[in-house]
Amino acid sequence: MRGMGGGRKLLGLGLVISLVAGIAAGCGASSSSSGNRGANKGCGNGCANAGPASAPAPPGSGSNPAQLGCHAYCKQAGGYGGGGGPSPPPTMKILTSGALTPVNGVVPVTIRCTLPAPCRGAISIDLGTACSSPGQVGRSDLAVSANGTRTIGVPLSSCQQSRLRSRGQLKDVAITADSGQSPDCKQYDCVVFKAVTLRSSA
Repeated sequence: MRGMGGGRKLLGLGLVISLVAGIAAGCGASSSSSGNRGANKGCGNGCANAGPASAPAPPGSGSNPAQLGCHAYCKQAGGYGGGGGPSPPPTMKILTSGALTPVNGVVPVTIRCTLPAPCRGAISIDLGTACSSPGQVGRSDLAVSANGTRTIGVPLSSCQQSRLRSRGQLKDVAITADSGQSPDCKQYDCVVFKAVTLRSSA
């Protein structure tokens, strides 16, 4: 009987040990699983830069040229000639230079106004003797904030676009910026010129 009682005690002790070992193993597995879940948390470099698949690309640094139209002053501007005596300081600078490719018949012209007041007036694009009749010169209003810089789209006339397509390239094209409407500008004091090359996109 004692032997049997001792056997039951040993059996019971073995069962307790087995249960404790099983619980410990279960806790370890749970702890390991929890540790794995923790390892998957956070946001690395790739995650930080990610975004919705449908999110639009960030806008570029450049901007579309302003389309200002051509109103009364713009339509009648022209007839510029050289004056005598020393030239006054320029009130504007045409920053556009080199070879330009019009987009949909529009030439982007970047103007910097150096006046303490807004520069207002007109921009024209002239091919010289070609396309020189009224209505055949590319024109746009000019409006740039004081001490500011702006890119303005100057539409070519149909005659100019046709000539550019047929030639492929036009050299010594004259861009004229006239801020005669500016409050601080006297006649002819605020007219600047720049010669560029136009290239066809075709």
